[in-house]
Amino acid sequence: MRADDIETDCRHFFDPARAGGPYRIAINGAVVAINHLVKLRSSAPASFPHVLASDVVSLCVTRREPGLLMLLWCARRLLVAGLRAPGDEARLVEALELLSIETDYGNWDPRDLPSRSLSLVRRECVRLADQLKKAGSSGDAIDNWLAVYPDDAVPEVRFALEGKHEWD
Repeated sequence: MRADDIETDCRHFFDPARAGGPYRIAINGAVVAINHLVKLRSSAPASFPHVLASDVVSLCVTRREPGLLMLLWCARRLLVAGLRAPGDEARLVEALELLSIETDYGNWDPRDLPSRSLSLVRRECVRLADQLKKAGSSGDAIDNWLAVYPDDAVPEVRFALEGKHEWD
């Protein structure tokens, strides 16, 4: 598949009105397409449309469920690949700040559907904070995530920075 085709697919999926079907499926499709585009770019010279990175960041900042876990993963993937637009890192720090409040265990009801992925979202927040710090970003939100994860109640968060990550 050509990079232009993947970019078109990504833009199509990020527009839920055009994507059709549930939002979750649209987001999953877009993230998969972006991952393919990142892989394609790493194996052959290809341009990357930074508007896609900005779309991912915008959706992370809105913290919309379902799909937030995949979007946080994708934002980190793009950060590692060096594919971000100016200002994206600051917006991701903002998202981490809001997510530290929203994902606090004291604010969640285990009967709520989003609670099923709470620990995984928190794990991705820790990994994203770590990657932002490695990229040179700073802020209280980054420091807070990196300070609290070692004592988190859930193992997947406590060990978020141990070993390899998904695409390594």
